[in-house]
Amino acid sequence: GGGTALFCGCKRDLYAFGQGACAYRLGFQPTGEERQRLDWTLAPVRASAGFDVPASAGNAIERRSDPANTGPAKAGTPNAPHFPAGTVVAKILTDENGAFDFSNLTPGAYQLRVPVPGGATWFDGGRIFYAQPDLPDTEFAKLKAIDFRLAPFKKGHWTTWTSRDGLPSNHIRKFWVDPDGLLWIATGGGVSRFDGKDFSNLTTEDGLLSDRVFNLWREPSGIWWFCTARGVSRYDPALAGEGRRAFRNFTAQDGLPLGEIHAVTQTPDGVMWFASLTLNSGLSRFNGEKFFFYPPQGGFTNTGTRKMTATTNGLLWLGTQAGLVRFDGTNFVNVTKELGEETGADSPTVEPDGSIWFGGNEGLYHYHPEAEKTGTKKFESFTRKDGLVGRNAFSSHRTREGNLWVATRGGVSRFDGTNFVNFTVADGLADNYVITIASTPDGAIWFGTSNGGVSRYEPNTFTRFTQADGLPGERAISAAQAPDGSLWFASGGFPTGLSWFSIGVFGEPRRGLARYDGRGFDDFLAGVALPSAFVSSVTIGRD
Repeated sequence: GGGTALFCGCKRDLYAFGQGACAYRLGFQPTGEERQRLDWTLAPVRASAGFDVPASAGNAIERRSDPANTGPAKAGTPNAPHFPAGTVVAKILTDENGAFDFSNLTPGAYQLRVPVPGGATWFDGGRIFYAQPDLPDTEFAKLKAIDFRLAPFKKGHWTTWTSRDGLPSNHIRKFWVDPDGLLWIATGGGVSRFDGKDFSNLTTEDGLLSDRVFNLWREPSGIWWFCTARGVSRYDPALAGEGRRAFRNFTAQDGLPLGEIHAVTQTPDGVMWFASLTLNSGLSRFNGEKFFFYPPQGGFTNTGTRKMTATTNGLLWLGTQAGLVRFDGTNFVNVTKELGEETGADSPTVEPDGSIWFGGNEGLYHYHPEAEKTGTKKFESFTRKDGLVGRNAFSSHRTREGNLWVATRGGVSRFDGTNFVNFTVADGLADNYVITIASTPDGAIWFGTSNGGVSRYEPNTFTRFTQADGLPGERAISAAQAPDGSLWFASGGFPTGLSWFSIGVFGEPRRGLARYDGRGFDDFLAGVALPSAFVSSVTIGRD
């Protein structure tokens, strides 16, 4: 019922589909006649053996079912072309070796893309692949040999501190950055304060109730509360500075819940709240003079509390083993159970719009209490299928740049609202089991791990560029900076090979000279701007 125009005698891959059936011809050679009739027999759609292809880099890779004609995209950067709306039919994470495998895809036309910061990069400018159960061996081998490489977008410098550097323990539970920019750390061996060079530690020898510290809180007045395995310690730095007794300790005998105190927060009225991980241990508040106990009831029974937070209107949100619980001062309501979700909750944090992020058994969760008013989804979940690096999420942290960092048992994920970028020990993280995250005014991100100490990530320093970013070759043997701040690199002579940055896939000779303007590389080709690809030195002239 239609026709296709081929404007040259080149070989073409032809594909026909309609109403649950399809067929294709690879390497079709037109005869050169003005019109050429082809008879097609469309086969019913059947389950296929699937894509089984290795890749060298990637994160969550999606495929779209819609064909698109567009120009090439730069690898490692959000590509400019806008593809027609398609259907994402499968997502998968690469393994430790960078390989991925899409199995059991329905026969049809597919494209490959990988999420990157700010968008997505398409393989070969959105080239279409055809999946059929009866692919010739040569064509199946091509699918298995797809090599999807990206320029690294996890640039930055990592530093790790452990007990060898002065930490009282490598088991890190919580961070707090004080107004002076000092990092306070709750550890399995006491409380530590880090000024960027040295650790100053507080332990039972100094008056701390227990060296097993699970959480901490700083009041606006400067008073610290340390949650421990035996109760709570109140610490006054001003008294410590005067050489006076700085610690005052509280236990269940004073009105605290029984067991290990893991949760602490403060409501706008200045009242401190504490909860324990022990089942049915209840909740306590401290008004500055004494404790008041709230026994377990309603949606707050048969569970313990991991972490909690307070809103500006005084509501408490408790992350418990049984789910996310709301407490208004009178009633406990398990909102996750009300929504039919069976998951524990950890480290709830309240966003400016009133929504709550929290970790759970299978990933990261987002709850919108005002969904009916705002028209948003009431409850969202993000798991490994969506690109999250690990199954169990423990906490999250929002940076000034707006990214949400998520601590999991399998590493950390940076979430921009659309895509996840994952970091593990392979990238420089001290331990994949990450419990807590914080950021300091200098832009550094801090990760507290279960057994590896503290890792600091500086995203804007010590950036490394490779050929995948657009450098002419494996080495930069000469460089110069122009008055406008751009950098010029020469990499000597190289044999004909592959360049990724300019076309996103195979086919272009390596360059010998490149300019970097802070955003990307511009290359200068032999035979176009240069007589040869061999460039051994570069310098900036006076003019």
